[in-house]
Amino acid sequence: MWLKASGVAIFLSLFAVTSASIWIYSPSELKHKFSSSHIKSSYANFGTIPYGSSMAGRLYYEPHNEFGCQPFDTQLDLEGDPDDDISPMIIVKRGQCSFVKKARNVQNWGGHLTVVVDDRKLENPERVIMMDDGTGGNIHIPTVLVGNEDGMKLIEFLETSQPEVAKRAAMVASFEMEHPDDRVEYDIWTSSANEQGMAFIKALYKYNKLLDKHVLMTPHYVVWSCRNCDRDSMEKDCIDPEGRYCAPPLASGELKGRDILNEDLRQKCIYNLYGDKWWEYVISIYEECPTNMKCRDKIIKNMGISSSKIEKCILDNYDPSGSKLLKEEQDAWLVAGGAFYPSVVINNRTYRGNMDAELVFKSICAGLNVTLDVCSYDYDVNTGTIKAKSSGMSKKSIWLLVIGLVLLNVLLIYCYRRYTKKEMKEEMQLQINSAVTQYFALTDATKDRKPLVG
Repeated sequence: MWLKASGVAIFLSLFAVTSASIWIYSPSELKHKFSSSHIKSSYANFGTIPYGSSMAGRLYYEPHNEFGCQPFDTQLDLEGDPDDDISPMIIVKRGQCSFVKKARNVQNWGGHLTVVVDDRKLENPERVIMMDDGTGGNIHIPTVLVGNEDGMKLIEFLETSQPEVAKRAAMVASFEMEHPDDRVEYDIWTSSANEQGMAFIKALYKYNKLLDKHVLMTPHYVVWSCRNCDRDSMEKDCIDPEGRYCAPPLASGELKGRDILNEDLRQKCIYNLYGDKWWEYVISIYEECPTNMKCRDKIIKNMGISSSKIEKCILDNYDPSGSKLLKEEQDAWLVAGGAFYPSVVINNRTYRGNMDAELVFKSICAGLNVTLDVCSYDYDVNTGTIKAKSSGMSKKSIWLLVIGLVLLNVLLIYCYRRYTKKEMKEEMQLQINSAVTQYFALTDATKDRKPLVG
């Protein structure tokens, strides 16, 4: 039944554009191989993407592990990095294992960025999403996909250039996030029956409160169509007889697709009518009654939400063609280029990376054109305290410190030697003066003596 729905997701991925921004830093011999200053690429949907920042690093390719599917067993040569921060960028070919496995092996080798070369020559990498295989939660580096032609140029240069030239091959990756003003507008795409989405919303709520007036969050709900489904499936999992608005049922069978869509509508109306109470309601049903519909009615009553207003909101959005709310959600999902959920769109840019509340919070901060204390410091959601970030020292700073200490020691030794030399000179002069004085005194005493006559 839901094979068609997953097929839609694959089709939509062709229109989901969240491109990375990378370009060749050096040397000029490598730059000249590319007609454009930027290389087409896209982020993976796992790992940590440091939105709002950039990194420059030396390029590496290990021909004996070209696909990166095996652990790298050699030592990385860290010479030749273009800036103070050592950030190795490891190139691997697509295929033979999952994207996550490649990234994990690169991460364990000490790489700061995985560059995957597409194996499909005519494919536009900006239209491809590298998905998590379900084990990418411990990946902490970003991964980008580049086209086959561009990627093979990089590999060929590293393999055929003289070692001293290949060492200078470096690239810049910029993780851009639009920041037009002092308020970030972001959307959360989920389903009321998606446990991962509900858990994410609960974790994100504390961060959303920190940003207060500087954010505007809008929840959206994924709605599928299933026009080719059998009549029985349509009656259970669709909200209209033609299969235009449907949802997959829970695997446990506790909730049918129709129940899920009705709850989606309820949550959308709660947001439209009561604003921030939406957070409280969603978190409450996640914690207390994820599948018990009667329990949800009790939560609504305890929160002071009018059930009649919610029902009126749902009914008012129906017309002969179906639910206008669900139609709007379905259209917005197509415009957003949705291919998976839960997902987040920040300032019209689809977030890529692990769906971790703290990482999304930092990405939202990167979308502001003002600097907030809560974005500049680490906030501990468990203790409610803000701790200043410890400032690390770059390699250049360490070298400057060492050189400064050496020069200071040389200066101190020089000054000490001059001082001791001066002291010795003064002591010798004093002794000489004393000896001369004694000599003249002795001479004068001799002159004063009278000769003795026997």
